[in-house]
Order: sequence, then C-alpha cells, then structure tokens
Amino acid sequence: SGATPLIVVCRLPCVASVTGARMRWLALALVVRSATTTTCPGTAPTDDTPAPVAGCSFDQDWCGWNATSNEGTRWTLGTETTPTRFTGPNEGVNGTGYAYVEASHPNHPSVVFELTSPLFETPASSLSFAYSMYGAAMGSLAVDIYVDEWICDVWYVDGNLGDAAWRSSGVIDVSLATRLRIRAVTGAGAAGDAAVDNVVVTA
Repeated sequence: SGATPLIVVCRLPCVASVTGARMRWLALALVVRSATTTTCPGTAPTDDTPAPVAGCSFDQDWCGWNATSNEGTRWTLGTETTPTRFTGPNEGVNGTGYAYVEASHPNHPSVVFELTSPLFETPASSLSFAYSMYGAAMGSLAVDIYVDEWICDVWYVDGNLGDAAWRSSGVIDVSLATRLRIRAVTGAGAAGDAAVDNVVVTA
C-alpha cells in the first residue's frame, strides 16, 4: 500500500480492545516497552481545581480538556473531513464530532499539539481512545502522564496508516496519573492531520 511502517509503544499491560462498531483494524506489529522516565517538554499544568476523572467524545466541546499549548497551537473540533485533502478522518467514530490537528502551513514540520486533561480529583488507572492517522506526511501521536512531573510516551504511534479508518488505542495503563496529555507532532507536510475520538478514562 506504500504506507509508512508503524510502531506502537505502550506501558505494560497493553490490552487491545474494540471501542466502536465502525472501527476497522489493521494488522499491527506491537512493540512493548516501559515508559521513559525523562521529564516531557511542553505545557506545565496551571489549574489547581480538581475535576472528576473523565474523558471526552468531542461531539460539542472539549469536556474540560485544554486544547491549547503554550506555543499557541490548538487542536480543532471536526465533524466531517478536515480542510486538507487526502488526510484526516471522514467523520467521527459514531458519525459525530472528533478532535484533530491541522497540519497545513505553518503547522509543519515537527509542530507540537497538546490535548491535556484537567487535574483529576483521584488518580486515573486506564485510558483508551480511537485514533486516525491518514496522510502521506503523518507525524506521531503519543500519550504522556503527569505524576509529579510529565512522563513521556507511555503509548506512542508513528506514521501514515494508509487510510482514514479509526483504530483503537487498546487499554493503556496510566496508573497514578493525576493528569493526562495526548500529544501530536506533525510530520514534514500538510497531509498530516492526526485525529482522536471517544477518549475514555477510568479511575
């Protein structure tokens, strides 16, 4: 198909699960490793009012998640295709809303987009979501957790999946995290609109 080779990285355990009937799977080679222990670059948490542990379907709003980074980049809510041809999903998992990064100029190459949860009242234990990574210039998508400091890449995927289908992250272990961050980094060109939907977080 000419798709870029794909690597998925997650903390143990990484359990594959289907998050929607509309989702199609690609045969993936999974590479499992422990999370890095270095402090992640990016936006430092600023809010100090705890919120219940919750994800978001992005059908109408951000559900309390912060879509803007210190660098000024911002995730976008979408319902249909993204403005750029040959990249991004066609619609949300359930035919409704989703969140995506617009990779068109000046948002490439290697521009970081952060989607950060509020401070949780109690630590989270697991995270799952749907993601779409279609486009010849696709970058990467990662999950970071906050436990006194940011811990990078507890889950990571990189490259063009070759079509606009939604795929499942599986159930990601985010034990002890008081905050979560989905971090996208754009690739070399405009055809790199990564997207996420149906974020589910459990305490």
